[in-house]
Amino acid sequence: HFVDVVWLFLYIFIYWWGS
Repeated sequence: HFVDVVWLFLYIFIYWWGS
């Protein structure tokens, strides 16, 4: 689903931004 891709992208982005 498109929403799953968006959430995955946001999760990776936040994880990368926080590190």
